[in-house]
Amino acid sequence: MKKTCSVCNGRVKFDVETQKYKCIKCGQEYLESVTSEVKEKESKEEKDPKEMIKSIVSWVLTIVICLVSAKLFTTFVISSVEVDGTSMYSTLDDGDKALTDALFYKMGKINRFDIVIIKMDSGPHKGEKLVKRVIALPGETIEYKNSTLYINGEVVEEDFIVDLAKEATGTIIETKLGEDEYFVLGDNRGASSDSRRFGAVEKSEIKGRGLLRFMVCTKKDSNGECSKRKFIWPSVVD
Repeated sequence: MKKTCSVCNGRVKFDVETQKYKCIKCGQEYLESVTSEVKEKESKEEKDPKEMIKSIVSWVLTIVICLVSAKLFTTFVISSVEVDGTSMYSTLDDGDKALTDALFYKMGKINRFDIVIIKMDSGPHKGEKLVKRVIALPGETIEYKNSTLYINGEVVEEDFIVDLAKEATGTIIETKLGEDEYFVLGDNRGASSDSRRFGAVEKSEIKGRGLLRFMVCTKKDSNGECSKRKFIWPSVVD
């Protein structure tokens, strides 16, 4: 049935106040039997299978696009990192979770003492993600002796670690880095596998720089694995 008035050919519309259909032009009201046909038609239109399918497809596409965008963002822009082990203690602890810049650092330069995320292409930690601190930069000569860091023959202070950690560093013989190499160490020198073991890392093996910690481990199981974490106010780790 068309929604037009049989008297004046005006538009018939449902009146919420009277709960009846009537012409908005002349006010002609229609019987329930007639309005029921209109309601039935409207109900059928609302339940049109094609429209339902279009709606479902639209929702699915929206969800897929959101998931893909989130994956791309967390892979190429900001990446989540979980600290495994105590090699960066007390700056970072086992089980801590943080976000790292996985894109914009490539547009700038990596500085001495930056915390970086490394993914080794070879060696004992191949394929693993490691959190370390940059100690020496490309083209520099590094040496460590008597608990003191030397870069190009000059003393460089390490204010971010205690004397005990400096002592645990041991001796690093004079080493000249290549133009694309970085020498990295863990802050917990006595419990860190780093460039003292696997040598300098190339820039291509650095996958992120800087950390924004947002979660810490509060409980560990019998195997020493983190079993409970809590969210903290995000803070930059340096």
